[in-house]
Amino acid sequence: MRSADATMMIGWLNVQSLTNKAVAVNTVIADHSLDILALTETWHSASDDVRLRLVTPADYAVVDTARSSGRGGGVTIIYR
Repeated sequence: MRSADATMMIGWLNVQSLTNKAVAVNTVIADHSLDILALTETWHSASDDVRLRLVTPADYAVVDTARSSGRGGGVTIIYR
């Protein structure tokens, strides 16, 4: 059972490709003590994409939907 005064910190970023943004995403999670971070336009093509592992802190998990084809797309939820 959760306390009535418990809070959950949630964030969202349209990253327009995770390439070269692992440090920035990790910084956002740490600086804002986020429990959940939603990422859109990740441009990753598979759930085992190395970019997902790079942006996910050690004590977090990931749920994702990769883009099906072409440019754009991809959604990832990183949660504690």
